[in-house]
Amino acid sequence: MIKIRLKRCGKNQPFNLEYSAIVYFLKLGAQLTETVHGIFLQK
Repeated sequence: MIKIRLKRCGKNQPFNLEYSAIVYFLKLGAQLTETVHGIFLQK
């Protein structure tokens, strides 16, 4: 019920980024999406 209401009202659920995991995958050659790239630039 809550998830449906959040989607209907246009609110996003909070999320947590594990920076160490992201950096690990970047070292392996993964490419950032625009969203993750923007978040990295903000922090």
